[in-house]
Amino acid sequence: MERRRAENGLDRLMAWDEPMIDPQGNPKPIGGRAVLEGAAAEMFAAMDPRLAAFYEAMRKGADSGEFAHGFRF
Repeated sequence: MERRRAENGLDRLMAWDEPMIDPQGNPKPIGGRAVLEGAAAEMFAAMDPRLAAFYEAMRKGADSGEFAHGFRF
C-alpha cells in the first residue's frame, strides 16, 4: 500500500484506496433473474408510481417512442 501511495503521489491513503477482498469470494445474489427483477419492481413502486411504470416499460422492452409519449419527469 505504501508503494502505491508513493507511486501515485498521494500524501496519505484513504479507506477506499485499500482493496477489499473477501477470502470467501464475492457474495452471490439470492434468487434468479425473476426474483431480482420482482424485488426491483417492488422497490421502484414504493419510491414513486412513475418510477414503477418506467421500470416496467423497460422490462417489457419499450422503444424510445413510447417513452416520449407516456412519461414526463
